[in-house]
Amino acid sequence: MYDTPHRLTYGYSAVAFNGADIVRIIKNPRPGSKGKVTSINVHSTTTFAGATTLPKVQVGDGVTANKYADVQPGALAAGAAYVGKNAATGIKAVDIPHVLTATDGDLTVTFKAATGGGAAGVADIHIEVEWG
Repeated sequence: MYDTPHRLTYGYSAVAFNGADIVRIIKNPRPGSKGKVTSINVHSTTTFAGATTLPKVQVGDGVTANKYADVQPGALAAGAAYVGKNAATGIKAVDIPHVLTATDGDLTVTFKAATGGGAAGVADIHIEVEWG
């Protein structure tokens, strides 16, 4: 079943990382399927900054915020892009079979706000998920 996954890209425009955390849900589109987060693309429109912590994009299961992905683009300049792919510092659990969610499981996306003095950051985010 997962040999021919259904690949979807979820887009979030003008996400502000300078206030409170923002949480969104990605619903599993295929009954009986599992999902795999394959990439998270961050396209900054306002420089990412924070004296205590920098902004992050996390993907989890509704219980653990960063169960599947924990991507921190760093001090990303306005106009720059960051691609979190299958790497130790990006998408988690990349070993075979790469299937991460529980069957019929939804994904929770958390846009973690920067903290501390000068907290800033706005970006367009694209998250690619393979459902199979």
